[in-house]
Amino acid sequence: MTSDLKSSGSVAGARVLIVDDDPIARSLASAALEQNGFTVSEAEDGPSALEAYEREHPDLVILDVMMPGLDGFQTCEELRRRPGGDRVPVLIMTGLEDVESVSRAYEVGATDFASKSINTLLLSHRVRYLLRGSKNLEAFRDSQATLNRAQRVAQLGSWEWDLIQDRFLVTEQTLKILGTTVYKFAGTLEAFKQSIHPEDREAWIQSIEGLLAGQSQHSLDHRVVRATGVERMVHEEAEVERESQGEALRVIGTIQDVTDRRQAEAQLEYLAYFDHLTGLPNRRLFLDRLSHTLQTAIRYQRLGAVIAIDIDRFKRINDTLGHSVGDQLLQEVGERLVQGIRRSDMLARYSSADDGSVTVARFGGDEFYLLLNEIGSAQDAAKVTTRLLEAIAKPYTVAEREIVLTASAGITLLPLDGEDVDTLLKHGDAAMHHAKEQGRSRYHFFSETLNVAAEARLELEERLRGAVDRGELLLHYQPQISLATRKIVGAEALIRWQHPQKGLVPPGDFIPLAEESGLIVPIGAWVISTACAQAKVWQSMGLPLLRVAVNLSGIQFTESNVVDTVRDALETSGLDPTRFEVELTETIMMRQIQKTIATVGELKRLGIRITMDDFGTGYSSLAYLKHFDFDTLKIDRSFVKDLTSDHNSSAIVEAIIAMSHILDISTLAEGVETPEQSAALQRLGCDEVQGFLFGRPVDADTMTAILLEEQRNSPRVVNL
Repeated sequence: MTSDLKSSGSVAGARVLIVDDDPIARSLASAALEQNGFTVSEAEDGPSALEAYEREHPDLVILDVMMPGLDGFQTCEELRRRPGGDRVPVLIMTGLEDVESVSRAYEVGATDFASKSINTLLLSHRVRYLLRGSKNLEAFRDSQATLNRAQRVAQLGSWEWDLIQDRFLVTEQTLKILGTTVYKFAGTLEAFKQSIHPEDREAWIQSIEGLLAGQSQHSLDHRVVRATGVERMVHEEAEVERESQGEALRVIGTIQDVTDRRQAEAQLEYLAYFDHLTGLPNRRLFLDRLSHTLQTAIRYQRLGAVIAIDIDRFKRINDTLGHSVGDQLLQEVGERLVQGIRRSDMLARYSSADDGSVTVARFGGDEFYLLLNEIGSAQDAAKVTTRLLEAIAKPYTVAEREIVLTASAGITLLPLDGEDVDTLLKHGDAAMHHAKEQGRSRYHFFSETLNVAAEARLELEERLRGAVDRGELLLHYQPQISLATRKIVGAEALIRWQHPQKGLVPPGDFIPLAEESGLIVPIGAWVISTACAQAKVWQSMGLPLLRVAVNLSGIQFTESNVVDTVRDALETSGLDPTRFEVELTETIMMRQIQKTIATVGELKRLGIRITMDDFGTGYSSLAYLKHFDFDTLKIDRSFVKDLTSDHNSSAIVEAIIAMSHILDISTLAEGVETPEQSAALQRLGCDEVQGFLFGRPVDADTMTAILLEEQRNSPRVVNL
C-alpha cells in the first residue's frame, strides 16, 4: 500500500491494477472503479502485470485467472515474491467457481476470490473493503513494529500464562532477557520458573499464588539466571484476566531487565553516602548514624563518644610530594583506622548495613571522624584514641619513600557534651584544634575551659574583621583554557589575605573562620565587586578573556542578598553580565532547596553564568541538575587525578561529560596537572580545563601580562 493511502486514512484515489486478457471485461471494471473515485491502470497478461506492478506500485491488484501464458494463479504467486508484493491485496476473479479453484487461489496468496459475474457496484464495494482491511492491517503491523522497538529499547518483554490450556507464551524480548531462544524454551510455566534464581523462586511462586487468590498484586523484583550462568535483575508486573463468574483464565505479565538501572542506582547511592577516595562513609552517612546513636544514648542513658582526627601538617605533604602521594596516604590512614577498631572497644564493625555500624568516616581533606556507640567511661574513649594515633604514626612507604605522619584528635562525649549533632561535632573540632595548639600528635577532651584556642581564633577573627578596610585582601586569578582552541577563555578569582605578620594566608586558613563569624558576607561582597571591576578593565583593554568566575560561600549565598550584591557590582563596574560567573557547590544546593532554586533563577536573569563546583563529590548530584539552570559543571579534581590510572574515575568522568552535553551544559575539569590528564579529558569530550599544567593563580598584573601575551601570540599552544 502506498504511503499516500496510509497517511490519508481513506481509500479514495487508491491505485488499482486490473489484469485481464479480455479488453471488454477490463473496460467495464475500469469504468466502474473510476466512477467510484479509484485510479485505474490495466494490463492484458501476467508478464505485463508484473511490469506494471514494478512501475506503478498499485494499492490493489485484480487478477483474472484464465489468461494465456502466465495465468492468474502463477501471476499472483510471482507477485508475492516481489519486494512489497506480500502486502498488496490481490482479488482473483474468474468464471471458475469450483472448490478446487478457490482453494488454489488462496494457496498462491490471493486476498479474496470473486466471480466474474459480480455486479460492478458490488465490485467497487469489494475493492473498497479490501483496501480498508489492508490499511488496517498495515497500521497494525506498524504499531506492532513500534511496540517491539520500544520494548527492545526499554528491555521490556511480556508473557502470558494460559490457565485453561496450561501454556506459557513469551515474546522475543522476554526470551532475550532470559538468555534463551524460541527453539530452546519449552513454553511451559515450569521452564519459566527454572530460569528464576533458586533463592528468588519461592517468593515468585507465592506472589503469583497471591495474585490468583485475589489477595495481592504481582509487582516483584527478582533475579533470573541465564544458561551461561549470568545473573540479571528483572522487575515483573502481572494481572489476572477472569471470566464473568470470576474464574481465572490467564495471567498476563511484563518483565523488564533493570540490571543496569540498579547498578547505576547503587553507584549514585555510593557517591551520596561514601567517600570516593577511601571508600569510607562520608559526612552525610556519619551524621545519620550519629543522630541515631545520640537518640539511643539519651533514651537509655548510655555513654558514647565522637573522635575527630586531623592529620598534622598534611598540606605540606600535598605541596611537597604531590596530591597523588597525599591521596595514597589518606587511603592508608583510613585503612589503619578501620583495622584499629576492635569489638572489645564496644565499636560496631565497619559496615554499610542498617545496624548503626558507622564507625569511621572521612569528612574531606585529612579530616576523619569515629563514632563509639557505647562506652563504659571516658577512659575507654581515651584508650581507643591512643591506639589509633599510634597506628597512624607508624611509618608509611609510598612511592619508594618512607613517610611518617602524626595526627591530633578531639574527643567529645555524648550526650554529656551536647544533645544535638552539630554541637557534638563543633565541640569535637574545638578539642582537636586545642590538641594541635598543645603541640600536635595528641588528643584532648572537650571541656568548657578550652579558651586558649578560642582566644587565638578570636584574635585572628579581629584581624580579619578589618582586613578589607586595610587593603589586606587581594585576588589572584587562575586561567581556564578551552581544549578546542587552547586559548584562555576565563579565569577563576581566588581570594588571598596579605597578613602583616603571617604573610600571604591561603583561603583555607581563614575562610572557615570568616564563615563561622559571618565576615564571609562583607568579604564575599568585596570579592564580587573587585572581580567585576578587574574584569571590566580587561574588557576595556580588549583582552581575550570571556569571563571571570567567583566562588560563592554557602553562608554568603543563603544569608545575604547575594542577587543585589551581584547586580550592584555589575552596574557599578559596567561589566557585561555574560563575562561574570558564580560557582556554587553541591553543599549550597542542599540548603533550603526551594529558596536556592529561586535565587539561582534571579541570578540567571541578571545575565550571568552559573557553574556547579566540585561536581560529584557531595550529595546525590544528579538529582539537582533538573532543578537548576547550570551553564557549566566543574568536574572535581578527585576524579581528574586518577583519570589515566583508574578505570572507575575515567568512567565517571566520561559519564559526567556525556550527560552534561545531552543537557546542553559545558564541562570544566579542575586540578589538571599533567599532559596525560589533559589529553584524556580532550579525548572524552571535556570542553575546558583548569590547573597547574596551564597556570597557577597569579595577581591581576601578572594575569594582565599573560592575557596581553595571549593576544600577541594567538593561539596559545600547550605541549601534550
